[in-house]
Amino acid sequence: MSDDKPSPLQELEQLRDRLKLQMHLASMDAKDEWAKLESRFEEAKRDVEQAAAVASETVESTVQKVTDELKEGYQKLAALLGGGESGDS
Repeated sequence: MSDDKPSPLQELEQLRDRLKLQMHLASMDAKDEWAKLESRFEEAKRDVEQAAAVASETVESTVQKVTDELKEGYQKLAALLGGGESGDS
C-alpha cells in the first residue's frame, strides 16, 4: 500500500508486538490464549501472503492479455490507415 495508513495485517502485527511484551507477566490462561492466537496469526499471515501472490499473478496475466489485445488492435488500425507499421520495436 502506498499511503501512510498501516494495512490491517500491519495493525495486527503492532498489537501483537505490544501484547508480546506483556506476556512475561501473564497468567497461564492468558498464555494458553496467546499460544492459540499465535498459531492463528501465523496461519492468517500465510493465507494473506498466498492470496497476494495469486492476486499478483492474476493481475499480471490480465494486464498482459489486455495489452496484447490492444497492441493487435492498434496494429490492425495502423494497417487500415496505410501506415503499415507493425508496432514491433
